[in-house]
Amino acid sequence: MVSESDTAAAFMDAFPLTPGHTLVATKAHRRLIQDMTTAEVTGVFEMAAKLIPKTDGLGGATLLAVHNGQGAGQEVPHVHVHLVPRYAGDSGGAIHSMFPESAACSGPELDGILARLRG
Repeated sequence: MVSESDTAAAFMDAFPLTPGHTLVATKAHRRLIQDMTTAEVTGVFEMAAKLIPKTDGLGGATLLAVHNGQGAGQEVPHVHVHLVPRYAGDSGGAIHSMFPESAACSGPELDGILARLRG
């Protein structure tokens, strides 16, 4: 165990992408972020914030990632935050490298998306 609180636990990833890859998860089973209580959200992200300087110290920077649901790439149906130390030459890229083409939109399509996000 890397760290533990009343609502969250941090531990090393069993299948690390880089040395020091750590997961911060809710103690209570929650499948999606929107299923979490405010206290759980606070606990998970406070713990992540406290650990990031340590993971930064391993490689120089940290990728913080959350896959919220199977469609977003979540493989384990339990909320967890990945803290992936980044190292020079580690072959990881920016978020935009995950998607080969931009999904830019404009006009009525953009207005419709904006209305749904605000609503």
